[in-house]
Amino acid sequence: MLPVLCKAIAECLDSSQALISLRLEFLQLNLGEIGALAGGLAHSSSLHTLSLAGCPITNRGLEVLCRSLRIATTVQCVDFSSCGITSHGVELLTKVIQNQAMNRHAQAWAGSLRYRCPDLDVMPGLRRLSLNRNPLIGDRGAIAIADALQDELWLKALDLQACGISNFGADSLITMLKSNSSIVVLDIRGNHLIGEIKCPHLFP
Repeated sequence: MLPVLCKAIAECLDSSQALISLRLEFLQLNLGEIGALAGGLAHSSSLHTLSLAGCPITNRGLEVLCRSLRIATTVQCVDFSSCGITSHGVELLTKVIQNQAMNRHAQAWAGSLRYRCPDLDVMPGLRRLSLNRNPLIGDRGAIAIADALQDELWLKALDLQACGISNFGADSLITMLKSNSSIVVLDIRGNHLIGEIKCPHLFP
């Protein structure tokens, strides 16, 4: 059943200009089914939101999806909560963020050559990344994404609830906020290894 469903969704992603939100949650997707979805994702011209929350895709499935996310610039919000992702998976996602940033900078530069002031808010690419309840992300993953977001101008929200982060990872995220003025939501609730930190605005 799932292979047929994923193939049909992939075909819809490829051809539809109306599909803007895709939520396949708590499904036991195998690598072949993830690959089919990734193929459709790479050709989507309308999808804004992708959620695979609760699907145990692990780093292997995420790697397949990241190849498509690099070029699926219409996608603004992704949710990989409870997907069995580790710090290595976060490193894969940081490469997507960095690749998209390079493309946006190139677009902005090209626009400046035509005496246009680039509107950063309308440029395509990721705006929200949700990675809640992936406890193996840990400090290593938090540090990796903090490093990638130091000068990032487009991502607006980052959700890292219950990701096994301690004060070390939290400190890196706080340092990132000092140089990143674009992030408006950073949610690190549920990381019980974090002690008292002097940045109360991190928590709602």
